[in-house]
This record gives sequence, C-alpha cells and structure tokens, in this order.
Amino acid sequence: MPEIRNRSPPVPTIHDSLGAFCSRNGRFPLNTAQHGDLYEEHILDHYESPYHKGRLEGATYCQKGRNPLCGDQVQIQLAVDEKGRIEQAYFDGDGCAISQAAASILCEAVEGKRIDEVEAMQAQDMLDMLKVPLTATRQRCGLLGFKVLKTIVYTIADDRRKSD
Repeated sequence: MPEIRNRSPPVPTIHDSLGAFCSRNGRFPLNTAQHGDLYEEHILDHYESPYHKGRLEGATYCQKGRNPLCGDQVQIQLAVDEKGRIEQAYFDGDGCAISQAAASILCEAVEGKRIDEVEAMQAQDMLDMLKVPLTATRQRCGLLGFKVLKTIVYTIADDRRKSD
C-alpha cells in the first residue's frame, strides 16, 4: 500500500489574494508575474488604504455608478467651491481591487483642481494614473469612478450654463 503523506495546503501568495480581490471568478486581470510589483505597490496600496473613502459631510455634488457586468459600485462625492475648485473628493463603494483603488487614486488626483481641468481629462489619463496595463474588461473596472466623476462634472457645467 502506498504511503499517504499529509500535505499542508500551499501558502497563499499576494498573487493568490489578487485573484480574490480582483475578480469574483478568480481570474487575474493581468499577468501578475510580469507586472506584480507595480500592481501590488500601487493598486493594492490604494485598495487596502484608500484615500478619502467614506462619506463627505457637506458634499455639494454626489453621483453613483455601477458596472453591470461585475456589480462593482462607486459613489463619488465632491465639495466644490464657488470658483469651481474641488476642495475635497471622497468615494465609497464595493467591488474589485481595481475599481476601488481607481476611485481612491482619482479622488486624490482631482482634489485642488478646477472643474474645467477635470472636464478636460480623458479616459486614457485615468488609465495612465493606474500605472498598470488592463484588459478591456478590467478597463471598465478602472474607469468606473472616472465615469461617475465625469457625470458630476457635466452636471456642474450644465448648472453653470443655466445660471449664466
């Protein structure tokens, strides 16, 4: 009779955790062996210690968005002064590491900017801020907060046109 050995389960690695964080089906969003360090340092840092996650008391604008393909949700809240400068930007939501980290990165990036500066931002600018290549499916996750922010910006611009 063959000898049966008790094997310990494999020790989870950060890449195993990425699979759990980034996808409900366990697939990695990119080749983490190739881009792992960058991914771990930037995306996971913002996912695990997000910038301004929570509720912004006294927000002047608030907008929610959802990715219907995976269920990720992001809400962006802004405090905008009379001159059109973003004083504070907060987010809240639930979803994969990419969608939540991207919202954190975005909030940090837009604080202090004028609405017209944010209006000029393009989707590629947001993808560049993530500092990691994403598949087309993962780009939807990475751009969710950006899409929500752009909705707010267009609302502000529309409100200003109506008041002029």
